Amino acid sequence: MGTPNFLCIGAQKAGTTWLHHMLKQHPDVWLPPIKEIHFFDRSLEKKIGLSNNLQRYKAIAAAYKKRLKTIDSDTYNYQLGYLISLTQYDFLTEDWYRRIFNHKTAREKISGEITPAYLDMDKAKVENAARMLKDAKFILIIRDPLARAVSQIRMTVERRKLTSVSEKNWLHLLKQINRDPRGLYHLSIPNWIDAVGQDRMLCLPFAQIKSEPKGLLEKIEDFIGASRFVDYAAAEEKVNVSQSIDIPDWVVAKLAKQTDPAKQFLIKKFGREFYERTR
Repeated sequence: MGTPNFLCIGAQKAGTTWLHHMLKQHPDVWLPPIKEIHFFDRSLEKKIGLSNNLQRYKAIAAAYKKRLKTIDSDTYNYQLGYLISLTQYDFLTEDWYRRIFNHKTAREKISGEITPAYLDMDKAKVENAARMLKDAKFILIIRDPLARAVSQIRMTVERRKLTSVSEKNWLHLLKQINRDPRGLYHLSIPNWIDAVGQDRMLCLPFAQIKSEPKGLLEKIEDFIGASRFVDYAAAEEKVNVSQSIDIPDWVVAKLAKQTDPAKQFLIKKFGREFYERTR
C-alpha cells in the first residue's frame, strides 16, 4: 500500500511520546524507525528543517550499520538497505513517504506514524494529507490548552539550557509561541474534521493517560483494528517529562488569555466533562 493505516496528529506535549512507546510494543502495529516523520508539515523549500530531518535518518542508518550482526544476514542487509533508502535524493517527496511504509514487515501489520505537528497544519496541508491517506484513521490526544502551553514553554527553556529566565527572556519566549502557535484546537480540529470526517477521527482526553492508560489504549486498538494486547510495559510511567521550572504568574496569565479560545471551543464541542478530563 505504501501509506499508513493511521496517524496520531497530536497534540504537542500531550502524551504522544508515551503513545509511541506503547504502540511499538503491540504485535499488530508497525511504526517507522523515527517517531516524528514531519512529512506533511514540512516543505522542501524550508532548507534548514529539511536538512535537520534528513540528518536524523542518516544517523539512524549509520548507527545500524555499526551494529554487531546478532541477527541473520538477510534481515540485517534488508534493514540496512531500507534505512539507507530513506536518505536518498528524493527525501520528503511522496514516493519517499510511501517507501517508508513499504517495509516488508509493515505490509503484514497495521502501520502508523506519530507526528504531533500535524495537528496545527494549515488547511491546504491538512487537505493534502487527506488526499494521500484516503482510508487512514486519525488519533488526537487533547490536552487542556493552558496546561499544554505551560508544558511547551517549559520544554523550550529546557532545550535552551537556561539556568535562569529574565523578564526579557519570558517575553521573547511568549513571542516565539505566538509566531509558531500550537494547540489551536478551535482552528485545527474543524480543519481536520472537514477534510477526513468525524468518523475517521478519535479524540481522547489527555488525563486518561494517567487515570486509565489501558482503557485509552483499548480505545485506540479498537479504532485502528488491532487485537487486544495486555502486556504493555511501563504503561503507567511518564515519558518525556519537562523539568520543573517556576513560571511567573504574569506569564501564565498571558498564556491563559492566548489559549482561552481553544478552551471554549473544547467545552462547546466535546462538553464540560470531556474538557475536565483533558487537564
